[in-house]
Amino acid sequence: MPALTMAAAALLAAALTAMMAATSSQPSAAAAAPLPPLVAPAPVALPNCTSTCGDVQVPYPFGLGPPRCSWPGLNLTCSSAAPPRLLLGDGTLEVADISLRNTTVRVLRRGDIITNITSSSSSGTGSTTTSNATTTTTPFGGSFTGYYGGYTLSDRNELVVTGCNVVATLIGDLDDYSNIITGCASFCSSSNTTKADINQPGATGSSKYCSGLGCCQAQITMNYSRPQGVQVSWLRGGDDLQQDLLRLDPFVLVAEKGWFGQRPVVDQLVGPPGELQRSHAATIEVPLVLEWTVTNVAPIDDRFPGPDCSPAAAQRLCKSANSECTTDGNGGYSCQCQDGYDGNPYLDGGCQADIDECKMPPEVNGCFGDCTNTPGGFVCQCPPRTQGDYTQRGGCYRHDEVSRDATPHDPRERSAPTRCCNQEEAGRPKP
Repeated sequence: MPALTMAAAALLAAALTAMMAATSSQPSAAAAAPLPPLVAPAPVALPNCTSTCGDVQVPYPFGLGPPRCSWPGLNLTCSSAAPPRLLLGDGTLEVADISLRNTTVRVLRRGDIITNITSSSSSGTGSTTTSNATTTTTPFGGSFTGYYGGYTLSDRNELVVTGCNVVATLIGDLDDYSNIITGCASFCSSSNTTKADINQPGATGSSKYCSGLGCCQAQITMNYSRPQGVQVSWLRGGDDLQQDLLRLDPFVLVAEKGWFGQRPVVDQLVGPPGELQRSHAATIEVPLVLEWTVTNVAPIDDRFPGPDCSPAAAQRLCKSANSECTTDGNGGYSCQCQDGYDGNPYLDGGCQADIDECKMPPEVNGCFGDCTNTPGGFVCQCPPRTQGDYTQRGGCYRHDEVSRDATPHDPRERSAPTRCCNQEEAGRPKP
């Protein structure tokens, strides 16, 4: 029996030793090295170049710092303020978002266009305003069109005018007032017109806040426009003009569509003249959407007619596989990732497998309605029981809308959906 006991003990010890050896050869979960990512992250900027300013991403062909970090004309400035601000042009425009997919830059402009439209004065951005009797002209647009010819005003913006019996036009040439981009007139039908009279969103069967009584809104229908100024004309003079000025404070704004209809904005700006309204107008940040293209890509004799790029231009600009090049026919170029891919087409390896566009902010994917992801794209439509323009903030509304409250649920009243993919502008499929 002793021999058997010793043999059993030896076998047990050997088994324990083997088990301990096997266990020690397996690393613990806590000590296990992290697995490498299956796909390398898509590049944003050129090597050794800064890709962010504060919370804003700066993708190439935009860049900060040395000239090698950006395409000529697309260099931006990151201020040393706290928090940092990404600035475009002369510093009066703060960049909030850059979209390679939509070829847009969303910027913030402080103050209204005209801070005193009854006499010679300075506008909210420091440019000189000239006037004669009942007409005033103020420069507008030089902060982006004058800085670099690749920026233009997008049709995602609108002209907003408040006041009594006043007409404002956005003009494309300060020397030729007949070059009108858009315009609208704001009237006051009686001597007791108040803010409450104009607060009727949806009353005209549209999503616009203003119907022309006390304020008006005009869409920028001509895309890629290059405004140079705003002309304001009063429909009445003398004592009548002075009376109009005392009824509603006049303002002129160019802003992203849907912004002015937000209640806090309207409450700050629309009302009888006073220091409070004027203070808000001088400090409020107005969003604008600019279109951009890359210039100086190919010589004039190498440009192709139509939307296609020459092989030389495409090879020089669009560095990623699965990318394609387009041109506006006027020396402006842009690159897009092909359907099913997303990322930065201007960098090698920038276009990668498709992502869920519906997880992007609406300012990026262009869908302010209900978004449904699809292979290589997405479908956008207004929520149930609403209709309108789902590509703009607040663009979907009910037939009987008298307020901004939404109660969606009947799919029979949806607007026709838009199918979208990786394209120049979300919601508008490529030809």
